[in-house]
Amino acid sequence: MIKKNTGIVLSTSTIIIVLLILNLVVWLAEFTKEDGAMKLEKLRAGWADNFAAIMDFYESDTYKKQQADSIPTLLEQMAGNKPTAQAPTDTAPIPTTPTANQSVKDAVAKIVAEAHIEWKKGTRYTLLEYSDLECPFCKRHFQAGTIQALVAQYPDQINYAFRHFPLAIHANAQMAAEALECAVELEDTQAYYDLISGIFSLWSINKDSVIAEAGKLGINIGGFTTCLDSGKYTSKVQAQMNEGQSLFGIRWTPGNVIIDTQTGRFVAIPWAFPLEKFVQELETLIASE
Repeated sequence: MIKKNTGIVLSTSTIIIVLLILNLVVWLAEFTKEDGAMKLEKLRAGWADNFAAIMDFYESDTYKKQQADSIPTLLEQMAGNKPTAQAPTDTAPIPTTPTANQSVKDAVAKIVAEAHIEWKKGTRYTLLEYSDLECPFCKRHFQAGTIQALVAQYPDQINYAFRHFPLAIHANAQMAAEALECAVELEDTQAYYDLISGIFSLWSINKDSVIAEAGKLGINIGGFTTCLDSGKYTSKVQAQMNEGQSLFGIRWTPGNVIIDTQTGRFVAIPWAFPLEKFVQELETLIASE
């Protein structure tokens, strides 16, 4: 008598499905590691090879010269001409040593004068943060409370202003930036910063979720939606990206700049550094007054 084989025979399709599931588990495990946010950014950019190509392009001498040549145009725009609404380009960082360039000093003064300042106005130093509301690094930087801690430590010397820098790889960042301007129009500067906090608390950013956050703040939904749909602040957001890139060399987010409003000197602090880095750079500026 022949004994039948009672073992389980898996079909080819079942094996493939199992392998795909195992691959997905491994992939998800990678994104739970500490550098998962950076991997997500690389994925948005077209994965590692394309991400590296973008960064190499930013560092090329030809590209740096091209963008350095764009500074006079930017300064002319800031002097009163209508800003461009086209996607801005990148530039080489301007040296952070003290500058005697009067046109740059005037441009810095104009930025500070029209920025939405949080905390005490009229301080000698202003921290500008060029940020993207859909950027995980910006969210981490905001929620770490680094800026709040810096201002609390130097309340009479420095204040803060959030500036727009929505990266093209984030589909809803431009919309969210324009939403902040609508909040100011309908309410005030406090609503601007309250909405920043609300948006950064979201798991996923889209138009509906941003409108919902505005509603939680008591902002009139009808007026807010009308403002957002109008596109009236598109060029303003793009102009802030232009200034961040051409004046301060910002190319990724968050891009922080501490400015001496009396002299126009500044120091750029790219990425999300701990409080100690900001204290060090501010103290250096203060010491060189």
